[in-house]
Amino acid sequence: MGVGLRDSEVWTHRVSQIFDKTEYNCYNLGIGGGGGDTVARLLTNSINYIHPTVVFILWPNPTRFERYHQFDSQGSIRFELLSFQPKDIIDLYTDTQCHNLYCKNKLIVDLLKQLYNFTVVSLRDDDIVSGTMRKKYTPEQVHNARDCMHWSPEIHRDIADLMIQQYKETVNNAG
Repeated sequence: MGVGLRDSEVWTHRVSQIFDKTEYNCYNLGIGGGGGDTVARLLTNSINYIHPTVVFILWPNPTRFERYHQFDSQGSIRFELLSFQPKDIIDLYTDTQCHNLYCKNKLIVDLLKQLYNFTVVSLRDDDIVSGTMRKKYTPEQVHNARDCMHWSPEIHRDIADLMIQQYKETVNNAG
């Protein structure tokens, strides 16, 4: 999504620049705080409207998932992240269950890919945090968007570069 950044600083904007705007429409369907469930649900619900050729996904950490419940008298429903759950709920979602949820959502995307014939380019945000970015940036540099909580424009640029590199490799291997 790019919380705390200008649209032009978010990785999705940079990735969209490699496509000819007369041939492609580019959409950022990211939702702040969303999890893998959100990714699979948004793609499932929007696919017949946007008819994607290529889908770029930055998979959220597997501990982010949707859990719906009623929280007021009007019957409104919201979702919350695992980190905000009571201990009894957290105990239900071990690393294994979180991994299984991630695999389920990835499978949904893979099935949609086969059914609708589009390319998927994806990275996992926990791989970026633990791998690429940790090697390149100090902890102080990782969290310096305007809100002082989310990734900086430089990290979004690096994510975009990784996505673009992976996309080009996918296209070259297919052709």
